[in-house]
Amino acid sequence: MTRPRSTYRTTVYRMRVDLDRESLAAVLNHRYLRGNDFTTVTTEVAGAPALLVHGHVPQPIADWCPIITGLTGDTMTVSHSSAGCVLLIAVDDQVYALAYGTIGRFMIDAERIDPGFGIAFAIRAIEPEQIRRVTRRVLASTGRVERSLVPGGQHIRRYGIEGWGEIVGQLSGHLTNTQLTVVRGSGRPVSIAGAESLQIAVSTDPAGLLDDLREISRVCARESPRQTSNSSPRSGQYTRGQHRPARRTPR
Repeated sequence: MTRPRSTYRTTVYRMRVDLDRESLAAVLNHRYLRGNDFTTVTTEVAGAPALLVHGHVPQPIADWCPIITGLTGDTMTVSHSSAGCVLLIAVDDQVYALAYGTIGRFMIDAERIDPGFGIAFAIRAIEPEQIRRVTRRVLASTGRVERSLVPGGQHIRRYGIEGWGEIVGQLSGHLTNTQLTVVRGSGRPVSIAGAESLQIAVSTDPAGLLDDLREISRVCARESPRQTSNSSPRSGQYTRGQHRPARRTPR
């Protein structure tokens, strides 16, 4: 048998729900679930209350089949199925949703997602000199979105982010927090990406997963991100640096 992975890169959301008055099911996208034959299971993870939803959406014919038929004259009817699941876990006073597969993220209510969670963790956890990608939205009539990528990473100051008029919506880079399972296991900096969700490898052991989620909560609860002389303490914003910025790629 294949040895289980100790960690698995996962899309993690933090959900907005008052567990004193609502259940975990309150954050599900019930309209989407009703339209599909999914399975819902009340369960637990290392003693923490949890809710698991999983299933698949069959497609009788891939959307590219008619294109190939039109180009070649050969009839093609290839079917496929999109699968996924979401695992909701109540950890202390927070509810996290772990989404898997192509459709897992559609199983939760988008209105219940904490939109600042991923970026809040990223700006507190990523080493400031190891930022690989910055996505920002320029507050102008054009609504322009710009992405800056430096594969080897560089200091946040070198991205030349405006102190006003630009909102950072995603950060990618490396963290070295040894309280997280993936860092302890690898012994080297680990890549993460934070936006409204957090892309990070978390433990596949039940108790280890809860430890990872609690450490994520602890980092997010810090009063402000790590500051330098040219960084702002406000989540998602940094002032202009004094170095030439990386190349920007408008979308």
